[in-house]
Amino acid sequence: MVCFLGNFPDVKIHFWNEFGLEIKVEEDQKTLERNAEKKAIEISKLTGWYVLASDGGVDIPGLGKKWDILRNQRIVGEDKTDLEKADKLLNLMRGLKRGKRKAVYRLALALARYLVYRTN
Repeated sequence: MVCFLGNFPDVKIHFWNEFGLEIKVEEDQKTLERNAEKKAIEISKLTGWYVLASDGGVDIPGLGKKWDILRNQRIVGEDKTDLEKADKLLNLMRGLKRGKRKAVYRLALALARYLVYRTN
């Protein structure tokens, strides 16, 4: 995995899979940006660290209401193989012509550090 943040002195980068923890933050917001923010804040609350979180999805405007960038994994099947997901996606796009077949991956990033202020 490439880490562009690793070039900063005195910054130690950890990846989630190093900890063996299963934390599921519900992606129930109305935008990719808000989902990324929610994940960064919730995980930072647990660790006290700065957390860089992401949310992303494939945007296919030509599918209109048949497609929701926020729920694309659910539409194609979260438990499916990559090949099965690709087949489902191609079937959904069947009949779309030229520019309507456009698919773009969109990614939102959020950086958060949850601070707890204590008063004595």
